[in-house]
Amino acid sequence: MAFQPGLPRAAFQYSFAQVQCIVGIVHLNHFGDDGGIEFEYATDLVEASTSADGFRTYTATNDESVKVTLTLKPHSRAIPLLDVLVKTQVATLGRKPTMTPIPFFFLDPSTGSTVASEYVVFMSEPTQNASKSVTDRVYVIDLPYARFRQLFSPTLIVPTP
Repeated sequence: MAFQPGLPRAAFQYSFAQVQCIVGIVHLNHFGDDGGIEFEYATDLVEASTSADGFRTYTATNDESVKVTLTLKPHSRAIPLLDVLVKTQVATLGRKPTMTPIPFFFLDPSTGSTVASEYVVFMSEPTQNASKSVTDRVYVIDLPYARFRQLFSPTLIVPTP
């Protein structure tokens, strides 16, 4: 047991409604039923290999990208604005050597966690669906240089008495 019964200790609270996520100038809202923002690394930090005579070598992947999956309800006011960003990006791909910067910012005030990137690359766009129940719209984006621009839960670190 981490704490003796009866001793004072923190009680924590959380509200996903307080989470802020901005793509370009679009404030995201009306997330899916089970949340709406998932972060995933594209690769591990290193790759390992073993030589024929048993020596282990670790090679840095140098991949700083973060994959983000955004799940929104179809009535979210953010969808038409995100769709404009997607269409603009598709129309300009390959027309100049660098991507047009579209900033990304995520803040969870309950934990203090943040993710920031100067670039958003839309990897896919959702299709239209019609079914018996309302279906979510899912955007997959890549943040090319965000892996080391994250801060995880600094406000949850509670000093030990």
